[in-house]
Amino acid sequence: MIEKPVALVTGGAKGIGAACCRALAAEGFYVGIHYNQSTASAQTLRDQIREGFLIQADLSDIGQVDAMIGKLKDTTGRVDVLVNNAGRSVNADIISMKVEQFDEQRTLTRGVWYLTKRILRQFMFRNSAGRIINISSVVGHTGNAGQIPYTMEKAALDAFTRSLARELKEELGITAHLQPLADVKYSDDEVSLCGRVFRVRHDGPCTFEDGEVQQAKWIPGEALGSFLADHLCCPDSATVIPRLLRPDPPIGPPR
Repeated sequence: MIEKPVALVTGGAKGIGAACCRALAAEGFYVGIHYNQSTASAQTLRDQIREGFLIQADLSDIGQVDAMIGKLKDTTGRVDVLVNNAGRSVNADIISMKVEQFDEQRTLTRGVWYLTKRILRQFMFRNSAGRIINISSVVGHTGNAGQIPYTMEKAALDAFTRSLARELKEELGITAHLQPLADVKYSDDEVSLCGRVFRVRHDGPCTFEDGEVQQAKWIPGEALGSFLADHLCCPDSATVIPRLLRPDPPIGPPR
């Protein structure tokens, strides 16, 4: 088993996923960069962060998810942080969208659920520790024309995270977190993330210290990645961090 903590980021080759990989590597994690088709980008990112490994799979294929777990057992023997970032958007209005396109969107959500289940069972429950971070979107609650299946799946991801947090409340050391991208607002001078405003400095890498965020090329992507690494992956992070358009009740037994 690898001694360093291990983070697995799905859809980690590009965009926000890549930003999360960079931030987690900077915090000392051995990072698993999951990808499906973005081979070149994933290889480049691994070379950049150095402390990482590649893992390819189509998450909509249950057999490939099982193969991922087998590779993780052989490669690292542990997963301390799972960032469910992989997403897919099939864009078409309701009249022109085909059933097959709808199913394509839905099967990815099934894969996210199944991967989380396997990671929990194989690694986190055995170690009584872990962080699950689900990257969501505000469109799951506001809706968006031409993206009905996508918005439905993001709403489902929000519900999945809250329900999982309730199931995990008795599991000491394991937590589930929700981070919708609607909470990331930025300008040249400040970044607002999860209700906190950070002043931007333009003279260094992206970090969160003393209420300031140092500017990087990827805002909000790099800022989000740093926030996840610094504030959600630490042992004393809250059981669930729901930041949507409306406040949520505290996590507790269903009423």
